[in-house]
Amino acid sequence: MKKLLSIWMLCIAATGCTDRSKQLYDEVMAIHDDAMPKMDNIYRTKQALKKKISGTPDIGEQEKKNIEQVIVSLDSASDAMMDWMHAFTPPDDSIDKDMAIAYLEQEKQNITKVRDRMHDALAKAKKYTTPDP
Repeated sequence: MKKLLSIWMLCIAATGCTDRSKQLYDEVMAIHDDAMPKMDNIYRTKQALKKKISGTPDIGEQEKKNIEQVIVSLDSASDAMMDWMHAFTPPDDSIDKDMAIAYLEQEKQNITKVRDRMHDALAKAKKYTTPDP
């Protein structure tokens, strides 16, 4: 009876890890899926800022530098997303479940930072892309 109970507890523990890794994977993908559509917005915003620099002959030197810094920030955020996507490898079923959970927890942190970086860059750019009143 004790042996059967031990096997049953082991199965429950293994299922819990599987459920947790599935939950973490879904959370990672949800964060990615929230951020990914902003890639197009980053590109369009960057193009608009470049056009603003080239199309505004009386732009001040400091404003031009500020806009160029925002463009760098947008590029950096976009590159971070591309780098994350290329590096992310969903753990397969053959990997130790605890290792899979640790990996997915780290990737959740990583993609959250990427998403926040994208949001931050777009927020900074908004100052230069919204029409003056």
